[in-house]
Amino acid sequence: MSKSVSTIRAALSATTPEAPLTPQRQQVVNDVLELFSSRPSLEIFKRSFRPEGEFEDPLSKCIGYEQFGAQWFGMPKVFPVSRNLSHRILSSTTNPNRIEYVQAQEYTFRWIGNKKIMYSLVMIDLDENDKVLKLEDKWDGNDQPTRYGAYSLRRLNAKCVPWLVSVPKDDEYPGHHQV
Repeated sequence: MSKSVSTIRAALSATTPEAPLTPQRQQVVNDVLELFSSRPSLEIFKRSFRPEGEFEDPLSKCIGYEQFGAQWFGMPKVFPVSRNLSHRILSSTTNPNRIEYVQAQEYTFRWIGNKKIMYSLVMIDLDENDKVLKLEDKWDGNDQPTRYGAYSLRRLNAKCVPWLVSVPKDDEYPGHHQV
C-alpha cells in the first residue's frame, strides 16, 4: 500500500470534526458524490457545474460539458454499480475557492462483476457562485500522470468518449465549449 493510500485511509477514519460546508457547498459535494456513484443527470450539471468547466483524472483531461459530461454519462455503462463507502471533507476555503475531500469508492465492473475499491483525493475548484470550475480526482492521492505522452492520451480520451456517449443538453446548459 502506498503512502498516499495510507494517508487517505487515515483521513477517512479520523475522529476530528470535518471542515464545515455552507449549504451550497454541501450541495456541490452531494452532486459530485452522485456522479461518482454512477448517477449522472443534467440537473446535477445545471445546478453545480459551469458548462466550460474541467474534469481531470488519470485517464482523461476534459474541458467543457461535452467532454466531462460524456465521462460521467458513460460511467454507468462500465460501472453499473458504484458505491461511496466513505468520504471526509478535509477543507473548504475561499482563497483559493476550493473544497477538498477524500473518499473510498467501490466500483463494480459490468459483465465480469469484479469489484474494485479506489481511494481518492477529490479537489473541487469553484467560481464566485460556488459552481464547479474544475473537478480533479487524484487516485490514491497522487498527482496526474506526467510521463511522456500521458497528457496527449488523456486529452485524446476526453475528445473520443463524446463520440461514443451522448450527453443531454438544453438551452440553459448548452455545453458546446470544446478545446
